[in-house]
Amino acid sequence: MYSVSNSKQTTFVYGPEIYEKLIQKDHLLYKINEKVDFSFINEVCKDLYSSNKGRPVTNTPEMMLRSAVVQHLYDYSDRQMEYEAHVNIMVKWFIGLNLEDNAYDHSALGYFRDKLGNDKWNEIFYQILKQIQDAGFSKSSTQYIDATHVIANIAIPGTIGIIRQGITEVLKSLKKVDPHLYKNLGGKKQALKREKVYNLDQTEKEEKLVDIVKEAKNVIQKTECFEEHVKEKVEILKRILGENVLEEEGNVCRRKGMVKDRIVNPVDPDARHGAKSDDKKFVGYKVNSTMSEDGFITNINATCGNSYDGDLLLPLIDKGIANGQSINKVIADGAYGSATNRFELLKRDAVLIAPVSKDANTSGDYYAQAMFTIDESGVTCPAGHRTMISYYDKKKGTTLSSPV
Repeated sequence: MYSVSNSKQTTFVYGPEIYEKLIQKDHLLYKINEKVDFSFINEVCKDLYSSNKGRPVTNTPEMMLRSAVVQHLYDYSDRQMEYEAHVNIMVKWFIGLNLEDNAYDHSALGYFRDKLGNDKWNEIFYQILKQIQDAGFSKSSTQYIDATHVIANIAIPGTIGIIRQGITEVLKSLKKVDPHLYKNLGGKKQALKREKVYNLDQTEKEEKLVDIVKEAKNVIQKTECFEEHVKEKVEILKRILGENVLEEEGNVCRRKGMVKDRIVNPVDPDARHGAKSDDKKFVGYKVNSTMSEDGFITNINATCGNSYDGDLLLPLIDKGIANGQSINKVIADGAYGSATNRFELLKRDAVLIAPVSKDANTSGDYYAQAMFTIDESGVTCPAGHRTMISYYDKKKGTTLSSPV
């Protein structure tokens, strides 16, 4: 039952004054508490709880969000956060626990994150950011954008291994909805089976591939009638077969070459092969984020590792504008410096300051870079118009210019 108490006072034998004596006024958590009002989250999350069923909520949304702030600041795992909430006086005070209260179980933190979902997280993020801006900490209308890569915590299996993992994921989801069919398809023994192909010769590997493809097709045939979660896993298994196996005239063989946007591991089907440069490749995700000149993150977007940075600029800027941000200048690296991005930002009353993208369009209404006159103080276009706004990069010792 959703019933949130507004009281944040301890019932300790010494009274509420005990926190006043123990907490440090110069502590970062104290300063955050003074400037940010987290109570709004209780109203934001009201619809996630029943209004008349169950016991009153003890791990309130505000307490969980404050805990998330502590976790981020000090890099605590959920178990570490549970411990700190139990013994650390500053943490207990900040998240709203009474001094003598026991902490929540660490599983409550993961449960809250799952319950919140992306949409609620975004809503909370922008409301806190607005408080920061209204308080005068973030005043700049200049945004910096960049991308970083996140490596997925998965193994990279070979062809036989990824098909086996696909079968395993289908069986694990099937167990919850049809235990009888799960047992008929091999049950736990088959679901936990691991293919040991490292000691097989080439002929044995080819035979193993034929067998496992046959098994995968049988699993698909028996389970594709199911809906929701099972169907999702079946579709992933189908895709894995299509991306990794060729069948010609009844013969089964491994597909050669890399298929674009290929699933790397069905345990994390959104992870992709990506590259930060020609010699720096990874498997995982890219995180594009914008930051104000004051140093505050103003937007963030996680995408598959094979996404192109330049395609993420406009969605990030548009999302910021839609949430009340004033943006008149965007500073970026060459990946974002396409003619399209420059033109679209001008339509939004903003300028893009970035090197010319190497793969920028040079056909149609666009001009090749060689047609411009570039010197230390600016750029002159083929029509004779000269840039008037420039940005000096101290680190690189270069000057970037944009049109008025």
